[in-house]
Amino acid sequence: MGSLSRLPRAQRRAQLLDAAIPQFARDGYHRTSMESIAKAAGVTKPVLYQHFSSKEALYLEVIRTVGSTMAGEIDSLVRLEGDTSVRIAHALRRFTEILVSSGMSMRVLQTSERISDEVAAAVEEVLERSARSIAIVLQRSRDLTERDAQVLGLVLAGMARSFADQLSRAETTEDRSRITGLLTTFISNGLRSFPALESPQIRGTVTESFV
Repeated sequence: MGSLSRLPRAQRRAQLLDAAIPQFARDGYHRTSMESIAKAAGVTKPVLYQHFSSKEALYLEVIRTVGSTMAGEIDSLVRLEGDTSVRIAHALRRFTEILVSSGMSMRVLQTSERISDEVAAAVEEVLERSARSIAIVLQRSRDLTERDAQVLGLVLAGMARSFADQLSRAETTEDRSRITGLLTTFISNGLRSFPALESPQIRGTVTESFV
């Protein structure tokens, strides 16, 4: 592979993470190998193992990195100007961009792969951290008790997980925009945003879609 330029440890770890994230996002944990990550980073496997003792250790670091990015985006909402709907629209737009561009955020939120208890705990910590960040944003903009803000933060974090699942199924940019707009409207104004039927009815097509 040739001689490798020596980088500061922190810079090398960042380089390895940058190489690992798209591979885990594309192929998942089980189909991604340390050899393929080392090749993508332009290093040897021994160099990769100097920084991460195992594939699981590397995956855990990837999850934590993605979690920090997500929490940072939520924290930035405090500095936004505009009413609630403007903030929500911006948050969901950025969230969509992060999910779609990296793919790894989508995989973390979906948690479809069973790897280990430690990985599952790390994913839950990402969601809990996101919930805490949401709660802080809510308390700074709404008259809510700490407990109520925490409850709403957890609910919205759960919605984010479902949102990620729906985005993963969207086949076009237009479909993703529609889903984002629908959720923005719902969070901003609730079901009152959608006209009520004069004669409530169960529509077969909706029922069938959940079967």
